[in-house]
Amino acid sequence: MMAYRYQILLFITIIIGGCGATTGQLTKEEQVQEDLRVKSIIESRAPNSDAISLAPSKAPIQKTGELFFREETCKYKITIPASGNFRILDKPSGTYGVCSKLDLYTLSSKLNILPALKDGIEVDSDALVVLKTKKYESGYLSYALLYLDSFSTLKVADASNPIDDVQLPKTNIYFDVIDNLEPVSLSRDEFETTKEFQDRVQRAKKASAKSVVLNYELSMGYDPDTETFSASSYCGSYSKNLDQKILKDNTRYENQSGSNDFGAPWNWTKQSGSKYFLKWSCANYDAIPRVKMKISDARREKGNIIAIVQLELETKFWNRSSDYNRAEYGTSYSRDIDEYTKIARVKKFFVGNKKSGEVYAVHDFIKPFKSKVSGSSDMAKSIIAKDIEYIPVYVPQPRYPNRAQSRGKEGYAVVQVVITTMGGVRDPVMIEEFPEGWGFGRSAVKAATKLKYNPRVVDGVPEEVPGVLYEFTFQMAK
Repeated sequence: MMAYRYQILLFITIIIGGCGATTGQLTKEEQVQEDLRVKSIIESRAPNSDAISLAPSKAPIQKTGELFFREETCKYKITIPASGNFRILDKPSGTYGVCSKLDLYTLSSKLNILPALKDGIEVDSDALVVLKTKKYESGYLSYALLYLDSFSTLKVADASNPIDDVQLPKTNIYFDVIDNLEPVSLSRDEFETTKEFQDRVQRAKKASAKSVVLNYELSMGYDPDTETFSASSYCGSYSKNLDQKILKDNTRYENQSGSNDFGAPWNWTKQSGSKYFLKWSCANYDAIPRVKMKISDARREKGNIIAIVQLELETKFWNRSSDYNRAEYGTSYSRDIDEYTKIARVKKFFVGNKKSGEVYAVHDFIKPFKSKVSGSSDMAKSIIAKDIEYIPVYVPQPRYPNRAQSRGKEGYAVVQVVITTMGGVRDPVMIEEFPEGWGFGRSAVKAATKLKYNPRVVDGVPEEVPGVLYEFTFQMAK
């Protein structure tokens, strides 16, 4: 019966492959290659396999009817039952006008998904579908076409089967611990050469280098239809796809009064002072596993099922910025706040029970590596530091920001990417930039979109790799 179903799927895929391209039908040679690709996927599936989409890479999905302004990304978290059609778990993340136009039936037919297998039997599973837009011309206008960028499986944990010998970490984010994690600040001696001073700085950095592991709690909501707890995958409440925790709030409110140029009086409230933040990327919250639990047990455990975002913070200075909004006639509020921020790296996700300490699933992220990019007077050049497995096979040359170049300013930016099954990258997010406001982060993010890696392959099946960090260090030519 399963073999018959796969034959039907193969037939559907062949039809889709032949008519999906926006430029017309596939050639005979292209169709033969597509048929062989689909057949190979179906025949090579192991008894224990993740769900998989038979759609070819970059397959066009749907014309949206929305005007195209720039490339957009839409993410859809879906559940794939052993029988029947999949359904979207959350609202799509991305540009609302484009992402909300997707027809679910069209998506289902174009993706052509094979359910996950366990001991040769089809089982329920989750996946993350990422679509991107490109433009197609219609008359004098350019419209957005959604195409498949990646399809990756997501974990679903079983609350009845906790992980042995693993305890759920306790939350431990405290201002004093983070504030004390500061590098050594040195001043150059009057009779010290440049090389001697640089050597002393490097020795001091090595001596003071350390990091702390911090744990942040996320609540999880229950869906009785799927009998699962899930954390919200929404990311973007704060700027630059960063989640945050306020460590200290030293602001105060004062009642102010004044008048405009015509003598009309008005009153307003002014907020001033300082705030301290810990921030981290929330771009991969989609990877937090769901937890399957019966409704009767879920009622009893309501509030106890949580996710822990484990963070790693290295020695670094506070980054200072200003949040300023001046008082104007007709407004009732103004602010003048100094904001101090440290940015941490997401290390792991845990899901479990905070009352019993049980852990149901752990999601690890790839250890970061730092690859230097040294800047000449006009263009940055790449020097790869070979730390770990995920080293790019191609590194583009990011542009050295003009203002920073003219002022002789140096700095760095850390970008987090997801390596796709094809070895490309998606969803580049700047998670750290120093100093801020000189364009290093913007230049690094733009360059990161062109990074190329060898795709990760497990048991003959390519897999996405989230949470890969790449650091661009911009230095002027000596």
